[in-house]
Order: sequence, then C-alpha cells, then structure tokens
Amino acid sequence: MEYSLSRLTLKPADITLVVNTHLHFDHCGNNRLFPNAKFLVQTDEVRYAYHPDRFMKVSYLRESFDVESEFLPVRGPYKIEDGVKVVPTPGHSIGHQSVIVKWRGRNITGMIYTPAQGLESIDRLRRIESPYYIYSHDNAQLDLKL
Repeated sequence: MEYSLSRLTLKPADITLVVNTHLHFDHCGNNRLFPNAKFLVQTDEVRYAYHPDRFMKVSYLRESFDVESEFLPVRGPYKIEDGVKVVPTPGHSIGHQSVIVKWRGRNITGMIYTPAQGLESIDRLRRIESPYYIYSHDNAQLDLKL
C-alpha cells in the first residue's frame, strides 16, 4: 500500500477519505495505515460488523475495522464528487457497496451473505453503460493494463 502511494508521491497520512466496500477483514485490514482518513461505509455494514451472525464472525474481525478513525456512514447511493459515487450492492455482505467511477466477466465468491441479493446487485451493476469492473477477488484482473 505504501509503495503504491509513493509512486503517486503520496503518503498514507495524505489520504483523507477511504471507501470501504464492506468491512470483511481482507477489505479493511489496512484502515489503520490512514491516520487522517474518514471511512465511507454503508450504515447497515457498520452495524452488522459489530454484531455479525455467528456464521459470519470469521469475516468481521473487530481489530481490522474498529480503528481510531471516524466512519462516514451512508444509507443508499452517495455522490462523493462529480463522476464518483457509491451504490449499495448487498449480497456478499449485508451492507456491501460498489464504487462507480465515470471513466473514458463476473465474480461470485464462496462467502456470500445473501445469494439472491448478490445476483440482483450484479445485475444492477451490469446495467451501467460502458463499465470497467475491478473485482477484488478475481485473479484475472491481475493481467489488466489500465
């Protein structure tokens, strides 16, 4: 993370906003690296992360998401700035959200909270005109050239 930021002449302390698509440990484990950031998360996800069902506790490790920073909880779609917004895409987790960036395959993981909602969310994303998807659990994206 620090190396990637340094290539853009940034340090973790320069980052003021982080969008957590959800709060599974493998998606928020580096939150503590950003001491000046606020974390944009769906309200349902924050609530559930603190009190997950027994079968989901393995994915919500409190030490990964409960850091000394502030959540910016949102409910529903939220415009970050022109051309950048988040939309709820529940299914993989109860409060999952996707980031849509207006810029000039498909993956369903084994750990999914509600399969039907997950498929509905994927269908919602598929209706976006001229999308470019970046999946966090899809090894095929490693070969992409941006």
